[in-house]
Parts: sequence; C-alpha cells; structure tokens
Amino acid sequence: MAASTSAFRITRKNALMGSTVAPFLDVTVLIWNGGLYAAPFVIRSGVSFIASAGLVRRRRVSRILEATSRRRGQTGHSMTTAPTSTTYLKAAAFGFAAASIWAGWSAMTRLAVTTNLDALDVAALRFGVAGILLAPVVVQRGLARDRLGWLGLIVMIVGVGAPYVLVAAGGLRFAPASDQGALNPGCMPLFVALIAAITLGERILIAGRIGLTLILAGALVIMGWHAIDRGIAWNASRTFGDALFLCAALMTAGFTVVMRWTRLDPLHAAALVATGSLVIYLPIYLAVAGTRLAAVPLDDLTVQAIFQGVFVTIVSIVLYGRAIVILGASGGAAFGALVPALSALFAIPLLDEWPSETDWLGIILISAGVYLASGGPLPGKKQPPSI
Repeated sequence: MAASTSAFRITRKNALMGSTVAPFLDVTVLIWNGGLYAAPFVIRSGVSFIASAGLVRRRRVSRILEATSRRRGQTGHSMTTAPTSTTYLKAAAFGFAAASIWAGWSAMTRLAVTTNLDALDVAALRFGVAGILLAPVVVQRGLARDRLGWLGLIVMIVGVGAPYVLVAAGGLRFAPASDQGALNPGCMPLFVALIAAITLGERILIAGRIGLTLILAGALVIMGWHAIDRGIAWNASRTFGDALFLCAALMTAGFTVVMRWTRLDPLHAAALVATGSLVIYLPIYLAVAGTRLAAVPLDDLTVQAIFQGVFVTIVSIVLYGRAIVILGASGGAAFGALVPALSALFAIPLLDEWPSETDWLGIILISAGVYLASGGPLPGKKQPPSI
C-alpha cells in the first residue's frame, strides 16, 4: 500500500509539472465530434478515479505508474524528437484535417437533422456503418473486459457511442452548429477537471486554470447572451439545445478518464464503441423507426453514411494519430482549439448560419481556453518531456 501511495504522489507531482504520458493515440478517441481536449493534468488524475470505480485494480495502476517512472528515469528525455520543418508541416496537415472532420460533424449533422433525418437516423447510420467495418477488430481483439470491466465498457459506449450521438445530434435540432462546436467539445475539459476536483481534490496548473476560466467565460457569453437578446420561442429552443450540448460534453468527459487510463488502443476502443452501439442500438432503432431510411433520398443517405460512419469514426483517428506521433500529445491536442471556430465557419456555407459578434467572442474565449487546458505549446516556453 505504501508503494501505491508513493506512486500516486509521484504522479500528481508530474501532473502539476504539466507532463503527459502518451505520445500515441490515447487521447484521440474523443473523435466522435471533436471532444479530444483532455488536459494532461486531468488525464493523469484519472488513475485514481478509475481505480476507485473498480475499472482497474489499484495494484495494476501502481505497476503502470512505476513503469512510467522507470522509463522516464532510464531515458531522461522525451521519446518524441523535435520534428523537422517538413515533418512538422505534415503533422500540421494531419492535425488540421482531423480537426476539420470533427468541426464538420456539427454542420453536417445540423444539416441532417433539419432536413431529411433526425437524431435517431444519424446514430443508426453512424454506428451501422462503423460497427460493420470495425467488427473484425473486436473479433480479433475481444471485449477487453480484463482492462475495462463491464462498467468501463458501458461508460465508453454511453460516453461516445449511440447515447452520446442521440444527445448531441438532438441538440443540433434546436441550436446552431456554432453552439455545438463551442459548447460540446469546448467545455469537455472543464467537466473533466470538475470530475478530478470532486473525486481527488486535484490541483491545476496556472495555465490550466486560466484555460478553464476562459472556457467557462466563453460558455456563459454564448448561453447568457441568447437568454437576454433573442425572442422567447427561439430563446427556449436554443437554450435547450445548448443544454444538450453540455450534457454531451459531460458524457465525453467520463469517457476521457476511462479511456486514457485503461490504456486501450484507440482503434480497439473505437471498434468496441461502434460494434457495441450497433448490437444494442440498431435493433431498438429498427423496432421504432422500421424502414424509414428507405424513404430518404439516396444521395443524402450516402453522404451522411460515409461521413458519419467512415470519416468521423475511423479516418479522423488515423489522421490525428499521425499528428500525435510526430508532435507528441500536447502538441497534437492543441489542434482541438481549432474546432469551435471551424464549426462556425463550416456552418456558414452549408447552413447559412452566421454567428453574431457575441457568438464569435464566446468562440474565441473557448478556443483559447481549450488550447491552454490541452497543454498546447506556448511561445518561448520549453515543453516538459513526455514519454
């Protein structure tokens, strides 16, 4: 027990220094619409949360942390070397493409639920396609119950699977895409920090505090301004949609903690969520909606199926993963700060939704907060080594 306590103390010290553990894809599976912003100080704190929830035995957690400490001591430096200018541009292209897909989810889904489809249809298309494509991964690698347990598997599926899509897409029926892009992925780091503070009393770096404060300020600007400036009917509708976006962010926050500290391969996690949603949700959908999708125009159906089931759920993992491998976790996660602004920009040509000046203020505040809370590199500041 003493060894375990020591390991957790070491982890908290490292977390307060702003270090990160994963140079790979561990924080990338928040791909379902851009919720990838897991601040390093909060991600580390998830170890105790998961252990106390019974998802990972405390003994196993201690071994992970002790192995991490040994590797840091043996290497003495980051395993991620500084990229060349060419390599950096390539990584930037990967990160920007992934962020564009996540941002595009808001506009594309808003287009779907305000025309020929609804949230039930979007979830069915997304996980019907992705579940079939990723089923071989689950067959090959199994359910990972030894690492997740049933509770962990449920949290993953609820956090970014069909329930999550139903909530987020449902919100897009009532509120614009720019609100979704800012409030859902943008507020997720705030909820992760709250989970850590409540369960662990976790301290946060100054940069992280500033980032979370900016996120909160941006959310209040977006939601508060609508409450006093819009008509009553639109007001209630949009406020309800914004509330659903915040619920979706909270769901993703729970997934973030579970995913990072079970150290599950992101593609495996995506496969578990997609196939789990396929098996659980699709029969319910067919019983409720029947053959409703057959009445949707084929071109609309094809575009949404490919975008939802392939690009958002699979392609973005690969793109963002490449950026993480080259730039490291904090450098790659910083691309998430682009999602709120890109969501608003994509909504202009696709939906003819023009954010107001106040909306842009909230988006800028949230984007800046996401960048800081995600551990994005700061000019003139040497980044701590990561392994």
